[in-house]
Amino acid sequence: AIDVDGTLIGSDHEISGRTVAALAAARAAGVLVAIASGRPFAVVGALGDHADWVVSGNGTQVTHIESGAHTYEVTFPRSAAVAYVEAARGRIDGVRFSIVTDERIGYEPGFERFAPANALPGERVDDVLSLPGERVVRLIGYHPDMGPIELAPLLTGLDPDLIAEHRGFGGVEIGPHGVDKAVALGWLATHLAIEPTDVWAFGDGINDVDMLRWAGRGIAMANADESLLAVADEVTMSNDDDGVAVVLERLVGG
Repeated sequence: AIDVDGTLIGSDHEISGRTVAALAAARAAGVLVAIASGRPFAVVGALGDHADWVVSGNGTQVTHIESGAHTYEVTFPRSAAVAYVEAARGRIDGVRFSIVTDERIGYEPGFERFAPANALPGERVDDVLSLPGERVVRLIGYHPDMGPIELAPLLTGLDPDLIAEHRGFGGVEIGPHGVDKAVALGWLATHLAIEPTDVWAFGDGINDVDMLRWAGRGIAMANADESLLAVADEVTMSNDDDGVAVVLERLVGG
């Protein structure tokens, strides 16, 4: 199970040839590979070609690459998202949102400073509530003059069924309680009849802490957040030094 930004790809937002080769060798040896990213599935893009499964949106979806089926998904009603956004706008002047619905993906102005150009979630719109969809997969709040640590408490308490959390990204993730990479990977492991003790997980950020704790072997990148280094079983090289490939090559004798 491999995180994307800061882990699988380098600071240039590209996957290296060495890492591509290591993933191919691992899969050829019978290792199942799951990308486990905070990105929405549509923004994982071609990286999914190097995996069997994708856990996206910090655990909101699990997708089987070969079939393209979302086999696991956590959503909440559009009506709840509309009420939440409207309440947030009434409380916090200038707050903005990005959204993933069951039909469209979009973001309001300012999201560009948090994500690389090749990882922007859908289309830029003046108001995410103008986008269609009956169910919401992901809602993220952000502010041009306020960081996520400061913004998260202001977005708390607007709906008892939704939680606002800072997970290391430039925005605040809003969704149902109990959703994270570890929960989704737990579902996937059960689905595949794989014990957690047989899972190796790679990550670099605070949104990977639960995943590394859950996995049989948690591997942090050298560039990882201190909170992740504290729970890791192993520390590999940085993402710019092909840390994932280093471990996979050792695993399959490359």
